[in-house]
Amino acid sequence: MGYQCLNDVISDDSNEFSLNDNESSADFYLRTCDTVTGCTWSLDCGGGLILYYLIPINRTYTTYLLPTLSEQCKVVAEYLNEGMNCMKAFEDAATDEDKLVQYGDSVLKATEKLVSGLVMKTATFYSTSISLQTLEVQVFVVGPNASLSRISRLNTSTAYLDIGLTGILKNKDQFISGRAAVALISYTNLSNILKPRSSTMVSNVVSVSLLNTPSKQLSKPFKLTLNHTTEVHCKSALSCMTWNDTEWVDGDCRVIWTNSSHTMCSCNYPATIAVINVWFKDRFPALRQECEVVKKYLKEEMKCMQAFMNTITDEDKLASYGNSVLKATEKLVAGLVNKTDTYYPTNIDLQTLKVQVVVIGPDASLTTIPQLNTSKAHLDIDLIGISMNNNGSAAVALISYTKLSNFLIPRFSTIVSTVLSVTLLNTPNKLLSEPFNITVKHSKVVDYATLACVTWEDTEWVYGSCSIIWTNGSHTVCSCNDAATIAVISEWFFYGMGLKQVNCSVECAADLQSQILNTSAQAIRKNTVTEYLGAEMNCMKAFKNITTGKENLVSYWNSVLKTSEKLVSGLVMKTDTYYYTSISLKTLEVQVFVVGPNASLSKIPPLNTSTAYLDIDLIGISKTNNGSAAVALISYIKLPNKLKLTFTVVSTVVLVTLLNTPSTQLSGPFNVTLNHTTIVDSNSDLSCVTWENTKWVNSNCSIMWSNSSQTVCSCLYPAAFAVASAAPWQGCKVEKYLKMEMRCLKAFMNATTDKERLVSYWNSVLKATEKLVSGLVMKTDTYNSTNITLKTLEVQVSVVGPNVSLPKTPQLSTSNASLDIDLIRISKNNSGSAAVALISYTNLSAFLNINVTMVSTVVSVTLLNTTNTQLRKQFKLTLRNNKDSKVTPSCMTWKDTEWVDGNCFIQSNSSYTVCICNYTATIAVIASGSTKDPSYLGLLTIVAKSVAVVFLAFTLLTFALCRRQPNMQNMALVNLCISLMLTHILYLIRGSLIRYISNNKTACAAMAGILHFLYLSAFMWMLIDAVLLFISVKNLTRVRPNQREVLGRKSLMAVGYAIPLVMVGVCAGVMPGGYGSAKCGLKADKGFSWSFLGPVYLIFSLNIVLFIAIFIIIAYTLKNLNGETLQRAQTLADKRVVMSVLLKTMAQFVILGCPWILYMFISQTVVYILYEVFLSLQAILIFLIHCILNQEIRQQYRRWMSTVCPCTVPTGLNDMQMTEGGASRFQSARITSRYNTSVR
Repeated sequence: MGYQCLNDVISDDSNEFSLNDNESSADFYLRTCDTVTGCTWSLDCGGGLILYYLIPINRTYTTYLLPTLSEQCKVVAEYLNEGMNCMKAFEDAATDEDKLVQYGDSVLKATEKLVSGLVMKTATFYSTSISLQTLEVQVFVVGPNASLSRISRLNTSTAYLDIGLTGILKNKDQFISGRAAVALISYTNLSNILKPRSSTMVSNVVSVSLLNTPSKQLSKPFKLTLNHTTEVHCKSALSCMTWNDTEWVDGDCRVIWTNSSHTMCSCNYPATIAVINVWFKDRFPALRQECEVVKKYLKEEMKCMQAFMNTITDEDKLASYGNSVLKATEKLVAGLVNKTDTYYPTNIDLQTLKVQVVVIGPDASLTTIPQLNTSKAHLDIDLIGISMNNNGSAAVALISYTKLSNFLIPRFSTIVSTVLSVTLLNTPNKLLSEPFNITVKHSKVVDYATLACVTWEDTEWVYGSCSIIWTNGSHTVCSCNDAATIAVISEWFFYGMGLKQVNCSVECAADLQSQILNTSAQAIRKNTVTEYLGAEMNCMKAFKNITTGKENLVSYWNSVLKTSEKLVSGLVMKTDTYYYTSISLKTLEVQVFVVGPNASLSKIPPLNTSTAYLDIDLIGISKTNNGSAAVALISYIKLPNKLKLTFTVVSTVVLVTLLNTPSTQLSGPFNVTLNHTTIVDSNSDLSCVTWENTKWVNSNCSIMWSNSSQTVCSCLYPAAFAVASAAPWQGCKVEKYLKMEMRCLKAFMNATTDKERLVSYWNSVLKATEKLVSGLVMKTDTYNSTNITLKTLEVQVSVVGPNVSLPKTPQLSTSNASLDIDLIRISKNNSGSAAVALISYTNLSAFLNINVTMVSTVVSVTLLNTTNTQLRKQFKLTLRNNKDSKVTPSCMTWKDTEWVDGNCFIQSNSSYTVCICNYTATIAVIASGSTKDPSYLGLLTIVAKSVAVVFLAFTLLTFALCRRQPNMQNMALVNLCISLMLTHILYLIRGSLIRYISNNKTACAAMAGILHFLYLSAFMWMLIDAVLLFISVKNLTRVRPNQREVLGRKSLMAVGYAIPLVMVGVCAGVMPGGYGSAKCGLKADKGFSWSFLGPVYLIFSLNIVLFIAIFIIIAYTLKNLNGETLQRAQTLADKRVVMSVLLKTMAQFVILGCPWILYMFISQTVVYILYEVFLSLQAILIFLIHCILNQEIRQQYRRWMSTVCPCTVPTGLNDMQMTEGGASRFQSARITSRYNTSVR
C-alpha cells in the first residue's frame, strides 16, 4: 500500500467505481486503498445508521445502509486502522515539512468524518469507543429524553474530557435534531507530523469534536486534561494551543492547572488541541541549572520540616519554625526570578510543596497573565497593573505547603485548607492595583463549618486582609488586599454531629447565642446555618417553658433576631449576576436573594415562605452599593405568647433584613404580605407593627390591603414585623377598666404624699387612660361618636372615615370642657380616617397642684390611632373656671414632671377660659405667679405708647423742616425715632388685632418677626448715637476736629438696619418655630427669647462703657484748658456750654438705659407702670433735648410763631458784640461750633 493512498482517497474525485456484489464496506475500503485512484467518503445518520459512499458519477451520490452499531463500529475501525498505517508510511517517506503538515491536516478531517459514522439515533444516551495502537476514540451521544444532569467523563489513556453535552442539547437547534454527540480522539503519533514552530509539543494531539450537531455553541467552556509525553521542568512555559489548518495558534484555550505530569486546558470551542512548551529545553541552560539548585534546597527544607514535626510537640516552637520556613522558602523561590523583557513562567513540583512563578518584563505583550495553578489553589492577580508601578517588571509566586498547617496552628479553630503563600518577588513597590482572588481547595470536609480567610502575621492567624467571596463543599475563593500567607479556617467544626441534642438550659442557650454573635466567620456553610438555626429554635421553645420572667424572654427574643441575622448573612456570597437560596425548618423559614453588578434583572422576583411574601426593590438598593446587595426574609412560625405583649399578634413574625449591604437606604417602601394565623374578626382593628427593643410599636408600616386571611404591609425600613389586632373593645369593658383605674388613683392619692411618686403615677395614668380609650375607636366609613361618663372621669371620642359627608366636625364636650377641632382636615393626611378623644379628669386638681394654682379641671386632647398627628389648624378648647382667680390665667401643658407654658393663645373671663393651641396635649388653666393685670394697665399701655408716638412724630417733623443739611448725630437720632415710632405703632396694632391674627400662624409669626427687627434696629441706632456722642465729646479737646473717625452715611444705614435684619434671618433659620407665641411675640422655648434679650443687654453694657468714657473725657478736658480758657471758663457762657454737654450726656443715658433696666423686673405691676412711663418719657426727652433746648430750633420756632402771631418779635441782640461778655460768648460759640462740626 503506497503512502499516497489515503490522500488519494480523500482528494481525488476523477474516477468512477462501484461496490461489487456481496462485498462488504470494509472489503471495499481495503481494495480501494491499493487500487483506487480517487474516492471520498462521508458519514451521517438519519432514519437509522447510513454510510454514504460519495461516488462522483455525474455528481450523483448513492447511499448504503448498515443496520447495527457494532457492524458500523467495525467498519469505522477498519478505515481508521488503514488510515493510521497510511499515515505512518507517509511520515517515513516524506521529508518536506509543508507536505507533512498538509497531510496531517487531511488526516484530522478524514478521521472526524469517519468517527461521525458512530453516531446513531437514540432517545436516551449511549457511548462507544475504538482503541488502536496509534489512535483512541471515545464517543458519547445523548438524545432528547436523556435523564442526565451531566455526562460522564470521556477518557483515553492520554487524555480525559469534561464537557456539558446536556447543556448543548438544550439549544433550540439541537432540540430539532433530537440529539448531540461528542468525540474525544487521541492521536499517539500525530505530534511528529504537526510539529509546532520554535517550540516543543509535550502531549499527544487530541481532537474534541461535536458530531452531527447543527449548533456548535457550548453552554460553558469544557475542560481537557492531557498527560505530558516529555519531561516538563521547572522553567517550562506551557500553553494550550489549537490547530488552525497550517499551524498551532494560542487563543481559544488556556491553562487552568498544571503539574509535572498533567496539564488541564479550558476551551471555548471544539478543536484539535495540544500542550506546547514555548521554551526549548536547552534554550536557557543557566535558568535550568538555577531552577534545579532551588529545587534541591527546597527538598532539603521540606525533609527538615518533617523531621522537626516528628520530634517537637510544643505549639509555640512549631509556630516559630513554621514562620522561619515561610521566610526561607520565599527567599529561595526569589532565586527563580530572572530579568526578562517579555514574560516567562516557572514551576517546581515536590511531594509536600508546589511552586509556580510568573515573571513579566516591560515588553510583555499580555493584557492579562495566565492563572497561576497548583494542585491545591488557583491565583488570579493583576501582575500587569503591579508592573506599571515597578518600571514595567514584576514577579509573583504561588507557594502551596501541604504540611505547614501542622506548624501554624490557629487558636480555637481548625485549618481546612493547605497553607498558601502569595508573594511579590524582587518587586520594590508591592502595592496592588486591585485585590487578587485565590481559589483554595479544602483539605477537610466542610459541610458543617464556618469559614474565614485569614493571613499569617509572625505568630498568629489574623482577620482583615482577606474575605470570602464564594465557597462550596470543595473550594473557597478569597479576595485579598495584600500579598500574604493565607489559609481557610473554620471556627465551628463538628462533622455533622448536629446541635439537635444541645442542652437548652438558660446558660447553654446564652452560650450558643454568644458563640454565634462573636464569630469572625466570613462564610457559613448552609448545613451549619441550618443546624444552628434549628438548635436556636429548639432552645427558644425550651426557654419559654423554663423562664417565667417576661423581661428574660424579651431579652432572649432580641438575641434570637440578632443571631438569626448573623447566621443567615453567612449564606451571602459574591456574585456578578444573582442567586438565591433557602432554608426550611419546622419553626423557621429563610429565603435569601443576592444580586451582583451584572444582574440582568429589572426587578427581583418576590421572596416567599409558606406564611409570608416580600416584594422589595433590591436592584434599586444595589445601585447605592456598587451594584451588589442581598436581602433575607426570615419567618418565625411560632412566637411565644409572652412576646405578644400589648397587641394580639395574628400573623407569623417575619424579619426583613439587608445582608452585607453597607448602605441600607431603600429606594422606596417595600411590601410584605403576611398570612393570618388566627381568625380575624371583621371589626378587628388591624395594624402592621414593628418590634423595637422591648415592645411592638405601631410605626414604620401601614396597611395597604387586608382581608380575612392576609394583610399587606407597606414599610419604610427593614425590621421585624407582624400583623397585630387591637381586638374591638366593648364600651362596657373600657368603662370597667377606667373605673378601676380611677379607684386606684384615689387610693394612691390617699396613701402617699411624696410628690415624685405622685408625678410618676400620674404619667402612668395618662398613658394607660389613652391606651384604654383608643379601644373605643371603631372603623367607620362615615362618622361615629362614643362617650363614657364616670364620677371622676369623662370621655368623648369622635371618629371620621373616608366617606364622611359632614361639613365640619361636631363639637366634643364634657361637663367642664368643650373641644372644637377640624378632624376632617386631619383625616385627609391619614388615608381618610382619624379619631380624637377629649378626656376630662375631674379629681386631679389637688393631685397635680404642684407649686401652681389650678383654675380648671385637667383635660387631655389626643389623636387616637392616627399616624400623622400634625395639625394644620389650631383647635379651640374651652374650659370652665372652677374659681375666680385674681392672678393672670395661663393655658399650661403637662410635660413629664411639671406644667409648662403651652404657647396657647388665651381668652378669659370670670367663668370660662378659651385655649387656642397648635398641638394636642394634657392641658389645664393655671394661675400664673403674677396677679391679674388690672384693667387700667391696658389703658396705661395704650396712652403711654400713643404719647410716645406723638412726640416722636413731632421730633421727626421738626428735623424735616428745620435741618436742611442734618449732621451725623441728627441722622442717627432720626433713624432711632423712626424705629421706635414704628415699634410703638405696630405694638398698638397687635393689641387691637390679636384675637384675629392669633389663629393665623403665618400672620402671627410675621408680626413677631417684624417687632423683633424693629426693636433690634432701635437698639442698634441707640448704640450708634452713643458712639457719635462719644466722638463729639472727644473732639472738644482738638483744635481741628477729625471727621474721618465717623463712618459714612451709607455705612451707618447698613449697620443700623442690615445687622438686625441678618440677626432675625439667622434666628428664623435656626428655629423657625420661635416666632408666634400666644401673643404673637417671641416664644420662650429653648431660650429663644435671648435672641432679643442678648443683643439688648450687650448694647446696654456698651452704652454704659461709652458714658463712663464720656464723663472721664469731659473732666479731663476741663482740667487741661489753657490759662485764657480757664479765666473765661468762669464766665456764665462757658459754664453754660460745659453744662449743656453734661446735661445732654446724662439725658442720653436716661433715654437709652433706664427703660431696659426696668424691663428685667417687668413682672411686677409697679415696675411695669414705670417701664411704660419711661418709654413715653424716652420720646418726650428726645423731643425736649434735641428740639426745645436747641437754640437754632428755638429761633425757628420763634419765626413760625411770629408768622402766626405778628405781635411776637424776636430779640435783636447781636451775639457777637465785643462787650465785656462778648468775648466769652464768642469762646462759647467756638466750643459749640467745634462740638457740632465734629459729627457732620
